[in-house]
Amino acid sequence: MKPIILLFSIFLFNLTSFHDPCNDSDEIPTCKLEMSKEELKKGIVGIDCNGILQENIKSFKIKFPKKPTQLIRSSQLSEKAIAILEVAEIGHIIAVFDIMDEDGHLKKTMFIKIVE
Repeated sequence: MKPIILLFSIFLFNLTSFHDPCNDSDEIPTCKLEMSKEELKKGIVGIDCNGILQENIKSFKIKFPKKPTQLIRSSQLSEKAIAILEVAEIGHIIAVFDIMDEDGHLKKTMFIKIVE
C-alpha cells in the first residue's frame, strides 16, 4: 500500500510544481497566441510570437484537445487537420510543436487559443 501512496504523492507534487509552458522564458522556448479558425487555416506556423513571418517551414506537429497528434509535412494544415479544426471549439488550446525549418532548426513551441 505504501508504494501507491508514494507514487500518488509524486504525481501530486509534479502537478503542483509544473512550470507554466505558456511563458516566453529561456528555459522553455514557447509562445502563446490567439488566432481564429480562419487564421489557423491560412498558415499556422507562418507567424511567430513577435508577429514575424517564419519562412521555410518543412514540418510540424499539431495537437488538438482529445485528438491524436497530427504530423504535418509542410507549412500548411493538412485536410485532416483542417477537419479537426472545424469541430474544435472557441477557447480550445492547440499545441504546435517540433516546428522544423528546411535547415533542420527547431522553432519555438506554440500554444494557440482559438478565438472568434
